[in-house]
Amino acid sequence: MKLNAPLFYLLLLFPSLLFSQKKTAELTGFYSDGMSQFSRTDLQLNEDGSFRIKRPLLDVDAYMERSESTGRWTSTGNKIILNPHLKPRKQEIWMEEKVIPGQDSISIQVHYNRKLYENEQLVEEGPYPFKRMTIYVNKRQKRYNLLRQYEQRICGHAPWIKNQTIVDSTNTFFLPKTTINKLGVMTYGFTEYKELPVRNSDTNHFDIYIVQPIDKERMPRSKEVIIKGQKAFYYEHNGKVITSGLLCTPLIRRR
Repeated sequence: MKLNAPLFYLLLLFPSLLFSQKKTAELTGFYSDGMSQFSRTDLQLNEDGSFRIKRPLLDVDAYMERSESTGRWTSTGNKIILNPHLKPRKQEIWMEEKVIPGQDSISIQVHYNRKLYENEQLVEEGPYPFKRMTIYVNKRQKRYNLLRQYEQRICGHAPWIKNQTIVDSTNTFFLPKTTINKLGVMTYGFTEYKELPVRNSDTNHFDIYIVQPIDKERMPRSKEVIIKGQKAFYYEHNGKVITSGLLCTPLIRRR
């Protein structure tokens, strides 16, 4: 019996379609890194290509508050991309140097600006008070944690915040006069320290400018998730998903 062309190609595609459906079923499910209200991140991957995620916010507005959002996901092998159609937003950071005559100390001032987006449209832009920022001088061991007020441990297992430096609305702090070769900055939205080299060794005042883009919906943007068996690796370090080591905390498939 002679098969017509459309039917012939359909028969060729049928096994690949079955394989694709099977692979999708292996990835879908509910993943969580905790139980009930104690979980940090809950991720539901549905077979229709949609997802729902609840996660803690680590940004300038709502530190450790939980946010819920939905979207679409795609996969290549065991790698999931949440909202692949949304490009990640990039933070901006740069530094300007000044020599202030007669100043016998080093002053560092942070100019922190937030760009707020809603429905992919910029709706607000301007100065914003950050809650916490870490700046190191020359080497990472010499860190200063900038805060609005002193923080104490609320749990015996929580790390103590060393070198707490309280700043007011000017975001300025002072150091004894010394030679500075570079400054490093870590704050919400950064996956690693941003290093700022110093051009003039006589500089005694530094202006650090940061522009932080925030989506009001807090949805993931081209977020990579790696699935291995019953585990979904979601958290990142230095911009890469952690799949092993002491920092690895996978989401476990619950159903």
